[in-house]
Amino acid sequence: SQEKRDALWEEIKGNLPEPSLVDVHRTDVGGAAAVRSSYHPHGVDRIGGGSPGGDPAAAAKIIDEGRGKLDDDRAVAAAARTSRAQATVDLQSEVSR
Repeated sequence: SQEKRDALWEEIKGNLPEPSLVDVHRTDVGGAAAVRSSYHPHGVDRIGGGSPGGDPAAAAKIIDEGRGKLDDDRAVAAAARTSRAQATVDLQSEVSR
């Protein structure tokens, strides 16, 4: 098993590129006080400086329309299942005669 792994490694090692490693410089942290002093939270700025545009109720409208369409689709699917079930019963009745 180890011999097979070694043979496989010898076969493929020429095709594997060596990773290009770089040095990463760490920033020293003196403690909790240093972290607190360097942390300056800020919110997300608005894009552009103009007045807010658009319809704030647009998302709610789209959701309501989608909900209505989903309810309609569910009703159609339920009717199709009922119709299919009735057709199956009718077919079985005909076969049984």
